Amino acid sequence: MSEDIIQFRVKASSLDQLREFAEETQADLGCRAVARTNEVGEFYVDAYLSDDQLSVAEGTRREGITIERLDNFSATSRQRRSEVSRGNRYANRGSIPRGLGVKE
Repeated sequence: MSEDIIQFRVKASSLDQLREFAEETQADLGCRAVARTNEVGEFYVDAYLSDDQLSVAEGTRREGITIERLDNFSATSRQRRSEVSRGNRYANRGSIPRGLGVKE
């Protein structure tokens, strides 16, 4: 069972189909879900589901709905977190941060 979060794009020929898909799958559409149209007139929106939930959604054939996987958000997050230092640059109370801003 994979708990990775997958970013995907769902395309539909109508807004009603897109709404129905979102309600059935309970996909996370973010703060401001805005359907856009592509060059062929399809409506699409980017959304997020766990890998398992997305596999179920992909397995359920819906007329007029296309799903395109964009990114494994969890894997990207793990990779980016590995780039961040584990140290605390402010741990040494004697060091004063440099740059613009108020020095306290």
